[in-house]
Amino acid sequence: MKKSLRVKRVEETMLKQLSIIMDSFLRDKNFPMTTLMSIDSDPGLQMAKIKISVYGSEEKKKEVLDFINKNKKHLRYLLAKKIRIKYMPDIVFIEDRSLDMIEKIEKIIQSERDNEKNDSR
Repeated sequence: MKKSLRVKRVEETMLKQLSIIMDSFLRDKNFPMTTLMSIDSDPGLQMAKIKISVYGSEEKKKEVLDFINKNKKHLRYLLAKKIRIKYMPDIVFIEDRSLDMIEKIEKIIQSERDNEKNDSR
């Protein structure tokens, strides 16, 4: 289903403001670089799924995601203070593994190229 212009604008504004909030919120805890990749909400803006990418080891990723999920009510409160909207959607943080998949695919392609070079000699 196609999203309305209003929903797209709200998602864009939420992403921008939440990025600013998360930057200061996580910097104090000395976590690795964390990026908000996208926000996907339902047409009624009742629920927003936020895809987040964390750079670092698996245990650091888990630590950051656990911390964010424990504090999501506070993050939602801070976001509601920044955005004038009648109803602030519930937020859910989901780990985005697309960068990991891209890296894995690039390694496979590189290994195939190396095999082709070795076979042609």
